[in-house]
Amino acid sequence: MNNQFKPFRAIRFSSQLSNPADVLAPPYDVISPDEQLALYQRHDANIVRLDFGLEYPSDTSDDNRYTRASIHLNGWLVEGILERDDTPSYYLYEHTYKADGQIKQLRGILGACKLFRFEEGVVLPHENTMPGPIQDRLELTKACEANLSPIYTLFDDANGEFFALTAGVWSSIPTADWTTDTGDRYRLWPVSESGILSRLYALLEQKKLLIADGHHRYTTALHYRDYCRERTLSSDPLSDYTLTFATPLQNDGLTIYPTHRVVFGLEQFDPAAFKTQLASFFDIAEVPTIAAFHQWAGGRSSKSIGVAIPGQSNLWALTLKPEMANHAVFPADASSVLKGLDVSILQYVILQGIFGFTFEDIRAQRGIRYLKSDAAVETALIDGSIQVAFVLEATRLDEMRDVCLAGEKMPQKSTYFYPKLITGLVINPVSPLETAVVMDIPKQ
Repeated sequence: MNNQFKPFRAIRFSSQLSNPADVLAPPYDVISPDEQLALYQRHDANIVRLDFGLEYPSDTSDDNRYTRASIHLNGWLVEGILERDDTPSYYLYEHTYKADGQIKQLRGILGACKLFRFEEGVVLPHENTMPGPIQDRLELTKACEANLSPIYTLFDDANGEFFALTAGVWSSIPTADWTTDTGDRYRLWPVSESGILSRLYALLEQKKLLIADGHHRYTTALHYRDYCRERTLSSDPLSDYTLTFATPLQNDGLTIYPTHRVVFGLEQFDPAAFKTQLASFFDIAEVPTIAAFHQWAGGRSSKSIGVAIPGQSNLWALTLKPEMANHAVFPADASSVLKGLDVSILQYVILQGIFGFTFEDIRAQRGIRYLKSDAAVETALIDGSIQVAFVLEATRLDEMRDVCLAGEKMPQKSTYFYPKLITGLVINPVSPLETAVVMDIPKQ
């Protein structure tokens, strides 16, 4: 079964707007309440009013953030604030940013990806999802009949075909080009020439797509597709597709950070007894700081976990004993790659094995929080809100790929891809009453 990654007629903000940064926003799931209000105040047509609208005590079934998003979307189209492209296109996306003291460029392609169930093996997840965000995104998609932000996917391109094929586009003048106050630069190139469209389609048709970020949005799109099939009239409706960003795994612009875990609410938690339990499974070293743990762990071939407890001067640096790799705490059918990941070892050996968390406890975040930075962990250790913190290393791209291709899933929030794709640059209509683009692929 082949992938279908098609050009589409995007909805975009009018080029007459003075500053694209005024109307675009980060993805909804990384926006704090204060940032949400700031985006509202930045511009009357900021995309946050669609993607992450405010809720009010007076909201009803007929007047709520979903219905208001639909009214805004259609109103902005009538007013010319938003415009739909006349020609189906792919959209090449570039984000120049700074990470870990380096300047990087994230480059890839935006298109409409045909929806496949995960078990069909065309689009592959790498981690588990949580139910709450899916229902929220589904209601929004029903109201707007549009994808407001893309799925972030990766494909294997060891021969460099994608960048060779698009080299001429990257060197041309973009239709959108702006720099934010933080120095991040965004550029966008619509590509509508039939020859390059067909070659890009033919290339991507051969690729499996690995979801890097947006598992909830993709699962939402599957639910929306099934909802629409009851009222679909066209043979290949837009609702069978979802807005997707795709970039090669061999992209120097990719950055992955770990997501740390902190635990609270444990009854009668005794650090000394906990260390004794850990010693049954792990070799334990001590390091003075989180930074020292990262340096220590980075020089080892096997994965390690840092354990920090409030009031304790040193971290414990844990390395799973080799004889424990096949312990019964791991799922019987888990691959060696999955069992070797620090996020898996943490979940199966410590959270479920020692603490007794169930899968549903972890999925619902009962007694556990996820933190995206070392600084956030250090703050939590000081403010008294947690009992223990677990510091992780970033998952490698080859590890993520191998888990996906094995048909397995990592624990939720195993990776944090940075930077997030900006929301509102292109919007993908997903009406069930409109037919997707028909691609005429020349025979090779």
